[in-house]
Amino acid sequence: MLWYPTGNSFCGSVGSFILEVYGWDSVFYFLGLLGMLWMLCMRYFLIHRHRQKYLPFVSIERKPPPPSAINAPTPWVTLFFKPAFWSLLVGHFCENNAFFILLSWLPTYFHENFPDAKGWVFNVVPWLITIPSSIFGGWLADLMITKGWSVTFVRKLMNTITMLGCAFFLVIISYTSSYVGALTCMACAVACCGFHNSGILVNPQDIAPKHAGSVFGIMNMAGAIPGFIGVYMAGHILEATKSWSAVFNQTAGVAVFGWIVYTIFGTGKQII
Repeated sequence: MLWYPTGNSFCGSVGSFILEVYGWDSVFYFLGLLGMLWMLCMRYFLIHRHRQKYLPFVSIERKPPPPSAINAPTPWVTLFFKPAFWSLLVGHFCENNAFFILLSWLPTYFHENFPDAKGWVFNVVPWLITIPSSIFGGWLADLMITKGWSVTFVRKLMNTITMLGCAFFLVIISYTSSYVGALTCMACAVACCGFHNSGILVNPQDIAPKHAGSVFGIMNMAGAIPGFIGVYMAGHILEATKSWSAVFNQTAGVAVFGWIVYTIFGTGKQII
């Protein structure tokens, strides 16, 4: 899923320039207008032009799908009693907790600790590095599976790089006082999150290939919770302790907890 780092890099670079020149409200106007323009373009090219191009060749008669094409209902009761399913939710929750906290609080951290730093640098560099790390993680996972490594081992290895790697650099940044060192640690922490795309994020297709969409929906719902709870708790800790180390250490602790749960209970085998 490369749209996250791509979008963050674009908004971080262009948005930082607009922020410095025209003010913070101009960033919202720009992104809103850009979204409306993109919607209009997609409506024209994907609906209007394609409909006129293919409509004469499409038959309006529809036949009911064969019984084999109808998916069976997802066995939720059976799934909820599987530890591997819950480890998936916990692991995704903990990884997204680190991701959303970095996404939301990284600019504030650099602004407070390095006020002379250019915003477009720390808003772009960490997310730009995530693109090659995501591609490399997918390539490495596929290579290991084709070489005979078990899917379970590969998924847990990717999760280990994600969770422990991110936690390690978040702890290290607490002992870093230089701008270059802090930027490097942040970039490495965000880059480790890129390996999540070839670990837990694709694990629903392993454990429930016939119901991967439903499992991914529940997993992603759990992963969205840190977007407001985790970010809020990080702000509360920062306000109470006035310490960025406390924020990064608790984020690292949550990541380690997710790694432990998934390492013990996670699997790459089909369970339903």
